[in-house]
Amino acid sequence: PPLNFAKKPGPSPPEPAVQPTAHTNVALASAGAKTLSGYRGEALLDGEYIHYDGGNGYSYCRWSETAPCEIVVELDKYYTLNKIDLLLWDKDTRHYKYKLYSSVDGRYWDLIKDNSTGEHKSWQEISFADTDIKYIKVEGTYNSANTGFHMVELQAMYDDGTPFTVS
Repeated sequence: PPLNFAKKPGPSPPEPAVQPTAHTNVALASAGAKTLSGYRGEALLDGEYIHYDGGNGYSYCRWSETAPCEIVVELDKYYTLNKIDLLLWDKDTRHYKYKLYSSVDGRYWDLIKDNSTGEHKSWQEISFADTDIKYIKVEGTYNSANTGFHMVELQAMYDDGTPFTVS
């Protein structure tokens, strides 16, 4: 069935959402996440965001004559999340415009962030109110260099406000 972009809130998850350990990325293939649309989705969910170039290490979608295009990620279960980080391809001076959505059923989508204006580059750190999520959609609406939307990494997590440290 076609995706429904109605403004009304979607349904509640059919099972209780899990709040992951703070700062733990649940959008990893190794954690059961998968891409449902877009090309080379494995690159988006592999946790590798250091080694990429013009031909490798990123996921993308394309529009033919007019935007948008979309990349959809399905998490392995329902999570209560409040932060999504995106790494937009940044090996030149291009910038992007996009919208970020969440869903519990993959049919009704709630807008998390509208970045369809301005010039967005490199890491995008998006915080929002605690939200139950199983699906994440990034809708690419513009690229200053070509007709594709390119993401190196998508990270979805719960931020409890404590500083994140790497040991």
